Amino acid sequence: MLDEKSSELIDENMQQRAELIRRNKEKSETIERLLLTDENRILRSHLGSHKDANDHTITRQNKPQFSRSKSKGPSFLGRLTGCTGT
Repeated sequence: MLDEKSSELIDENMQQRAELIRRNKEKSETIERLLLTDENRILRSHLGSHKDANDHTITRQNKPQFSRSKSKGPSFLGRLTGCTGT
């Protein structure tokens, strides 16, 4: 009698644990999917803010390159305004 009751309780406990594990896995998968959805939304919004007026994504190849002159003379702006910088 006691062994039967113990076996029933153990079986019931194992079934409850299996159900809890299944629910936990479902919830973890849902949370992961939601996190990925939020992350994708954030990435898309950042990508959208990096598009030019023609709706082309600005890449390293088509970005305008501005570099400082390595010459010792006045800069273009300095020459244009008459400032020599000395």
